[in-house]
Amino acid sequence: MLTRDFLPQEGQQTAKLSAILMADSFVYCLLDASNNILGHRSYEGIRFHDPTNTQALVNDAWLCKTYQDVLVTTFGGPTYFMQDDLDAPIPIFPGLEKAVLLSDQIPTAPPAAIVYGVTVHQRNLLQQLFEGKNMHVASALTRFLPYAAQEINTGILLHVEQKNINILCVRQGNVVLYNTYEVDSPKDILYFGLAAMKECGLTPGVDKVRVSGWVSQESALFQSLSWYMKAELIQPASLYQVQGNMPEGVHSHAYFLHYCASLCAS
Repeated sequence: MLTRDFLPQEGQQTAKLSAILMADSFVYCLLDASNNILGHRSYEGIRFHDPTNTQALVNDAWLCKTYQDVLVTTFGGPTYFMQDDLDAPIPIFPGLEKAVLLSDQIPTAPPAAIVYGVTVHQRNLLQQLFEGKNMHVASALTRFLPYAAQEINTGILLHVEQKNINILCVRQGNVVLYNTYEVDSPKDILYFGLAAMKECGLTPGVDKVRVSGWVSQESALFQSLSWYMKAELIQPASLYQVQGNMPEGVHSHAYFLHYCASLCAS
């Protein structure tokens, strides 16, 4: 497994904190005012219902600091795209019956909303960590959509995390399909990617496929995606830089979701 974490160097000025909240993980990035990555830290195997299990987060000195913006992104779990009755109460979607419901308004034409949720224990932890600290919570779909709509337009964005793959299909900038899948092998990721393209009427090798997250250009996974789907890694050099001691073997596109979150506060 890749060593993903590093801390800011002495003298670097942190301005924003971006955190990704998953079912059993909490990872965060520290960014400067220009959205460059200065540090990254991971907490995995968390049982959010157990206060003794989340105490390390509460005691983390970087999470105790005050930032211009704290940007929390939920990753995984049911996410729904709504375009009807946006003024009505949020319905209880399958998989969200026991969740604390959240929604993001999307300035599409017509307007839309993204509905998702967190557990009560996750919400309580976020309040304990960041209440009164200019916290903004949004779904991964909300974070990815501006980039996908503008830079891909028609095609798919495929983001790889440690145990999950996130697929967003767009056609002429509009959401066609969005889902998160648990994966065990590179073959799973290739299968879900090809299935998503087929479902959305996209053609491998013709429509764009952009890849971000925890995958290297030399990996068997990316070689398969490149061969079957003509996939390309997102090249963040023109967007942001990693200005810390990034671990060997890790590339800046691994932190792309944090960059997308930071744009919401730019």
